[in-house]
Amino acid sequence: MSWPWGELGLDGPASLEEVRQAYAHRLKQTHPEEDPEGFQRLHAAYQEARRLARQAQGKGRQPLEPPAPAPRPGPSEKPESRPPQPEGPSQPDGEAQQPEKEAGQPQPFQFENLLQHQKAPEPPPSRPEPPEQWDFGRLFQEAEAQREEADRKKYGNQGWVVGQALELVRLLLQDNLPRTNWERFLASRLFFQAKEDPAFIAGLAEAFRTWPVHNPQIRVELLRAYGLFQQTEVPSDYQDLYWALHGRQGPPGQAEKAEKRRSMIKVSLFVLAALGMLLAFHLGAALLERPRVQQVETICQYLEEDFGFSVESLYLITGDESYLDYYQLPERQQLTFSARPQGERAPGLGELGYETDLGNALMTQALEQLAAQWKDDCTLERFLEDGTPALSTQTPATYRFEVDLQGADGFIEALGEEMDRLRQEKWFTLLRPSFQLRLSVGVVYFFTYTAPEEPFDGQELLAYYQDNLTGDLVEYMVVESGLAGLDFGDAPYWFFDVGEVAVGGEDIYFSVGGVEAETGIIRRIYLYDGGYLISTPADTFNPEMDRLEYAHFRGGERVEKPDFHSPWPSIGIYRH
Repeated sequence: MSWPWGELGLDGPASLEEVRQAYAHRLKQTHPEEDPEGFQRLHAAYQEARRLARQAQGKGRQPLEPPAPAPRPGPSEKPESRPPQPEGPSQPDGEAQQPEKEAGQPQPFQFENLLQHQKAPEPPPSRPEPPEQWDFGRLFQEAEAQREEADRKKYGNQGWVVGQALELVRLLLQDNLPRTNWERFLASRLFFQAKEDPAFIAGLAEAFRTWPVHNPQIRVELLRAYGLFQQTEVPSDYQDLYWALHGRQGPPGQAEKAEKRRSMIKVSLFVLAALGMLLAFHLGAALLERPRVQQVETICQYLEEDFGFSVESLYLITGDESYLDYYQLPERQQLTFSARPQGERAPGLGELGYETDLGNALMTQALEQLAAQWKDDCTLERFLEDGTPALSTQTPATYRFEVDLQGADGFIEALGEEMDRLRQEKWFTLLRPSFQLRLSVGVVYFFTYTAPEEPFDGQELLAYYQDNLTGDLVEYMVVESGLAGLDFGDAPYWFFDVGEVAVGGEDIYFSVGGVEAETGIIRRIYLYDGGYLISTPADTFNPEMDRLEYAHFRGGERVEKPDFHSPWPSIGIYRH
């Protein structure tokens, strides 16, 4: 099958309705957080198939087969060095790397399944065994069903949620998993659904009494999650958990009170479970589903009122609860973003009634389109707050454009015009996207804009790039390479921009002069041509030297600076 129909699971060209149905079906199998690359491919295929289906519908014929998609191109301060990125992820403080699990111990997929609110995977069908051997697949399924039924009886109507959460806590403690796994669990939907459940709180306290905790920071994170860190008065519902997290049984009489409370909780949960099952039987699944539908329909209405966009809910398209907070703009190349209710709606007071990353999603789309238009003059990279590259479905904290030392005037002027246009957009004014925009030459940053706190001055940026960047970059390289230290020692000095200098009748160098601060005498001339950085005495420098002198001039004494972060690693550094 050809693209995009094969990506959508279609045999070939199809109608617009068939494309929508196929997209909705495949979205249930491809979630943007679990498989960002797969979701991006599916998204692109859906967009192209919709276009072809609409085109064919307008002409009264079947959609045409598209050509094979072209590969997508890859991605105000003084200059400062951008530190080299670490080669691999570092281990959190206080934790050692976990050894491989012994045979028979729980495997990592159990943690992921529990965290994602999934049941343990069923074993693959096995070959028929002789009659005298056990049917392990059947026994596994029966045991799983019995465990789920026991959870319901033990923890009430949402027993499977509490059971999953407590099973994950047991895995975290028993296997001594790293603190990063605890952080993921405490930020997950599973934890927030079970967090305030009395049975889960009681089970959590019992787990911390039963299993050793090797990293004390885990206890601190849980105390913070429940608002118990550095608390002088602890609510009665959290007393048992509070003392368990502190590694104690509690104040005198606390154990007896906790046991009575647990007994009362079990009775209450049993009654609540029975009432919940009765209520669910009478009201039905449709009545429970309605609040979610109303939520996404309300957010779609608010967004359309605020920005005039046509908004689609991926939850209404797919029926998958994991897409509850995800939406797309069909008129903006199916741009995907997230939104969720927040507070009351009062637009006149700046209360929109929802929170969303739509502003950053629109900013990302605009800057990517600009980078594609000027791909010969710049390279765009996106980073998260911790400095790691951002995936296509993640909201970046920093956009970095890398440009050449000269020749990028057109792009920088276009960037200033685009930023002026975007700041006039209604979504930019209301949503105030937060991000950093940085420009660099190689590894050296020379411009940073922080939104929305700072104004963006495109004309000032262009003037600096054209008039001052080369001199500042040469100064930075002279200091960082160690040439200034060799030439002036501990004596104070300063630089002035000489501009472009033709040496030997041919080669053009960017040049600065080094001045001895106490005497005001120009001691050194520094020249840089992209491949050579040269320090030479000012009183003997002759730019009109012949070829022989020029060959000697480009030689000189080579200076090695292993930790020098040059914009171009192959640069040669020489001193006369």
